[in-house]
Amino acid sequence: MIRDIINFFKQEKLYGLIFITLIAIYAYATLLPKPVEESPLTASAALEEFRTAEMKLQTQFRGAGSWETFASQQPVVARIFQGLAFFASGVFSLGLVINLLLFVNPTFRRHLNSEIDPGSFSDWKLSMVFKFLMLFMSSSLALSFIVASIHKYLLPDVSVNFFLLLQTTIVDLSCFGIIAMILWRAGGKLQAVGFRVPRSGWLREVGYGIAGYVTVYPLFVVVLVFLIIVSNFLAFEPPPHPLVSVFLEEGERSSRIIIYSILVGTLVGPVFEEMFFRGFCYPIFKKRWGSGVSMVVTSMFFASIHQNIFAFWPIFVLGVGLNYLYEKRKCLIGPIVLHVVHNTVFISYFFLAKRMVAAGAGG
Repeated sequence: MIRDIINFFKQEKLYGLIFITLIAIYAYATLLPKPVEESPLTASAALEEFRTAEMKLQTQFRGAGSWETFASQQPVVARIFQGLAFFASGVFSLGLVINLLLFVNPTFRRHLNSEIDPGSFSDWKLSMVFKFLMLFMSSSLALSFIVASIHKYLLPDVSVNFFLLLQTTIVDLSCFGIIAMILWRAGGKLQAVGFRVPRSGWLREVGYGIAGYVTVYPLFVVVLVFLIIVSNFLAFEPPPHPLVSVFLEEGERSSRIIIYSILVGTLVGPVFEEMFFRGFCYPIFKKRWGSGVSMVVTSMFFASIHQNIFAFWPIFVLGVGLNYLYEKRKCLIGPIVLHVVHNTVFISYFFLAKRMVAAGAGG
């Protein structure tokens, strides 16, 4: 492994220079003293207001007959919540059944196998992932500087959240371009990263993606609930997802930014993340370490880029499910659908929770 790294830097001096430059830039940025107001521990006013309203609602629900009182005051919100709770319990139960069948029935597992020939990855090397990371990080860094300059000097009145979403979109698009370039230089095509449809048709792959989400859902929820219990015991408050801050801050100001952020979270992000992690990284890791280890490594990589300690293990479980589905179907449609459904469910849950909190605080 070390010998491979040394040989890579000898042969690819440009990437070695990029690597050293990035290390220097990030080290400099890390060592710079940060103003107190820029600390991630300093919550926005919108987030603080939401937390206060949430605590008020929790206090109300501790009393006897509190849910009946809330339901009589907010019947529409209460019915929606009850319907989603019933639906979630059904999905949870069905997911447990599917997991049991996958565990005890080899025939059931074989039905998942696709007839697609994924092709040869003989020319795909681990260095391709490193090349991608170097190009991706350097382009993202440059884009951050450009977007920040535009916001500061040309469009200071435009919401900073819009620029963050715009930067995210461009970064995701650059992911597509960088992978396409690396594959082209290696003699590969985009079909090699999962953009292919089996003879059974794309609609069946959509069904596999939905079924995959149902399968992963109970495992994801169990891990998430366990972490919530541990966090409450340790009095640890997990940092909010960046989109949560956008939803709270822009909720009363700009519906267009809210719609844009939902599209980024439910469509743009899942497509490009699946192309990179499942279509690009997983085959390369699998060639070196085999399918089992590669599922774990890719899932850890997938969870770590979300930069949230609390969410690492739930996202890791999600990643394992996505990898397993891609391993079986050899097609990105199913994993993309699974990822889209997952993000859509949790964004929908957030807006329902927000509505409940606002209604409870108002009551």
